[in-house]
Amino acid sequence: MNPAWKRLRLLSIIAAAVLATGAAVTAGLPQGVSDARLGPGWQCNRTAFLITTCSPVHAQQAHSGRSNILSSVRP
Repeated sequence: MNPAWKRLRLLSIIAAAVLATGAAVTAGLPQGVSDARLGPGWQCNRTAFLITTCSPVHAQQAHSGRSNILSSVRP
């Protein structure tokens, strides 16, 4: 086999592996999902189109946590 063909074959295998890895990582990232049945007090995430998890959202805790972080950073 010609060395140029070997190099081209190796590059095509590497490119396919990089694309497959990127697709797997993208599919595995959690994505926000809204469910009208639960109402605005819940936040749901779906991972890899298979697993959906929901948790209650407490608006006061989210804002107080953010202000505590800012007050600790600023002098």
